Amino acid sequence: MALNASAMTIPAEAMDYRSRKADDHRATGPTGVFLEMEWALDTDWYDRDASWRPFIPTKSDDSVEGTLSESGQDWFFDLGSSIPWEQGDSEGFIIPGPTRSAIDADLVLWSWLIDEITTHHPFPCDSARPRPYDQGILFQGFSSCEELQAAGAVAKRTAVDYLGFLTWWTVSISRWEADLDAPVADQIKSLRLERFRRRGVLVDLEQHWQEINVTNLLRHGVPIAYPWSPSLSCSPRFRSFAPRILQAYDERRISTGGEVHSTDFDDWSDEFAVIRQYDRFFQETCVKGRPDPDVRFDDDWDYYVVDFRGWSRRRIPISVAQEYYVLFASTVDRESQGTTVLFRRWEPLDNLTDGLPHFVGPTESSEDCSSFTRSSYEIRELHKYKHAPIPGERFDLEGRLILPLPLAGIPLNRMHPRKHGTRDELSLGAGRLLRLMVSNSRQRGSGFSDSDSASTSQSRPTSRISSTNRSRGRSASPRPQTYEQRRAGSTPITPAGRQRAIAKLEEECSMITYHGTIWSIPPNLDWDTSFYRDSILLFPDNRTLTRLRYWAACDPGISSMRQLLELAISRNMKFIMATSMSDLKTFKPITTPELSELTKRTYETGFQEEHLKDINGGAAFRDQYMGKLADILRRPQARALISMGGPTAWIAKRYGGPPMIQRFMDGPSTQVTVHHRGAVTSSPFYDEPLFHDQISAQEENLVHGFVPAENPEHHRWLFPTTEIMEDYCNHWRGEWTQGCDLIFHNIAKGLDRGTAKPLTRKGWKAYLHSPNHGTRRPAIVLTNSHFTRTDELLRDFPGGWHGRRIADIPIPIPFDSLDGN
Repeated sequence: MALNASAMTIPAEAMDYRSRKADDHRATGPTGVFLEMEWALDTDWYDRDASWRPFIPTKSDDSVEGTLSESGQDWFFDLGSSIPWEQGDSEGFIIPGPTRSAIDADLVLWSWLIDEITTHHPFPCDSARPRPYDQGILFQGFSSCEELQAAGAVAKRTAVDYLGFLTWWTVSISRWEADLDAPVADQIKSLRLERFRRRGVLVDLEQHWQEINVTNLLRHGVPIAYPWSPSLSCSPRFRSFAPRILQAYDERRISTGGEVHSTDFDDWSDEFAVIRQYDRFFQETCVKGRPDPDVRFDDDWDYYVVDFRGWSRRRIPISVAQEYYVLFASTVDRESQGTTVLFRRWEPLDNLTDGLPHFVGPTESSEDCSSFTRSSYEIRELHKYKHAPIPGERFDLEGRLILPLPLAGIPLNRMHPRKHGTRDELSLGAGRLLRLMVSNSRQRGSGFSDSDSASTSQSRPTSRISSTNRSRGRSASPRPQTYEQRRAGSTPITPAGRQRAIAKLEEECSMITYHGTIWSIPPNLDWDTSFYRDSILLFPDNRTLTRLRYWAACDPGISSMRQLLELAISRNMKFIMATSMSDLKTFKPITTPELSELTKRTYETGFQEEHLKDINGGAAFRDQYMGKLADILRRPQARALISMGGPTAWIAKRYGGPPMIQRFMDGPSTQVTVHHRGAVTSSPFYDEPLFHDQISAQEENLVHGFVPAENPEHHRWLFPTTEIMEDYCNHWRGEWTQGCDLIFHNIAKGLDRGTAKPLTRKGWKAYLHSPNHGTRRPAIVLTNSHFTRTDELLRDFPGGWHGRRIADIPIPIPFDSLDGN
């Protein structure tokens, strides 16, 4: 989804950079520009250490009059152009004096302006700011022209970073100039930064909601983009950002040509009731607070405020506390080390003055008393760096750090229950937020179609590959060789019928899949082009097919089968990618690898693996198991473990690492292409046989640490098999969840310590009883009826996938409702 801009401006590679790759790992062009996700030009992911960057000014045309540079030429906007250079006699490559002086003058000036801001009130001490300018960077000689251009690109990024900070500060903070010297304020104002468009920001709502300031961004024209996923659809916190809500507003605005209100949607009363439960900062609204009658204003007392739910508390002077007393709820806490008064900014009072006790204590004004209270927008901008929680932190409603972290998905109010108010009309915060989003999106050409949204954390966009190209490549999505500026464009709107079908699917069937991220495909892995395009997709476990089709229908970010296949790998789902007989020659190596020759005996009929011997667990058994596991993982056919899914895939990924996944992505092994072993299957759509890698039952058992016994009831396994998990674990229903992950991590920890012991089926049944019950039990135990209902609703999205060639499966998934509506 994109607001204040078209979704076409979102870089195609955005999801690859969700975890923020360091600048020094990004490929650069001849001018030093990053070929992908050039943050000085492109909408980039939110970074709490550089939260001003969404305000970086951009100049994509000549519509803005005047320049920012003292030289009269804005040298920093065009990263695609080279910095002038000349070759000296002894200094190597240098930047000519006039160019160097112009760049240096601008950077020195803007760095000084930032120094003035960050050393004066109201900028909080020790908050994030751009790095100071290193004057020596441009005055040295460079050994090559490439080094010189790289330094020039750094200077350009530094310039726009400084300008982004100055823009953010001057538009977000009222009375910013009050404590600055007049020449400093006049110099900043003379830049007229309000003339320029803003760069924008990509937001992970689930990760950033406690610090992102959406309303502030919207009202200042900053483009915002965010990936929408089924997990967000299931969260009431983000309901106001749901594509169907925004699209409904947009369509109504177009049809009526006027103001749109929640009362205009008769059929959506339940939706707006949910939206009213959250304010413009995505925090739960609450009943109006009350002041503590025991509050006094004493120099020996300490005063704090918690600005937003989940933030740490912030110390305030007594003069500000006096202002807050008539505005926000307060609590007095008397402890042995002293008395503390805590204000909760997110809990405003019923009214400003009626019925409040008189101040007790000194009330004379002081220079700390501002005589006005900053808005919540400004407070959030000023203090989010120091007081918003970072990953791994959590604060209670009193702003104190608490441990341990709760399970993912449990909201703060579940841990610390407070009453929430209900309102007859759309809350002020939610209402204003919706109006801002819709009105700004109309002005700036926002798109609401499914195809415009970025994808989930498992997604990595790829270009569609021509089915006529038979050459074998290393990647299904080749990296660019030149930088391409993103341009706005028109975007289609999803038909209402499809939206209704998706809404019904999400409402009734969202429980069939896990909404969260446990593990993601490493970003440096690539599919072999032919394997990805020409493989025949088979689903031995129909639950995998149902889940993938559900994601393809409901997740607007799914734009290719590659994303779905990587989702299946990351969730340990079972599937098969088979190769037709005529395509096997594409993957046959020119020379047979030595390892293939050494392991071909394992394909011979009657080959028997050496069994593990029970030594009652302990370090000796661990070493015996790890040695055997390493032997199996080295075999070419071991890549089949990845698509087997379940516990088997988990073990392969944990102990085989990313190279094991890459081998699977490379296509069939020599087991199939050279020795003609493995599995042979068929598809109703193809006449020739299909081949894929396969491990033997003995190999699979050994991967799970199998210890045989004369009595089958006494067979034991170090890790429970998929069959055991199906029979005895309520967390496993064909897809890996957090519950499954905790179980297997505990077993692996015991193995690392040398304390893990293999168990019989009965032993595993007893072991898995605890995760099935109590606080660790799954919220819903899935049954066949859940998947049957999902398949029924997916009939509106026709097309069989089982047995089809991957390149022939249409994504986005088509919609063809038969209900006549």
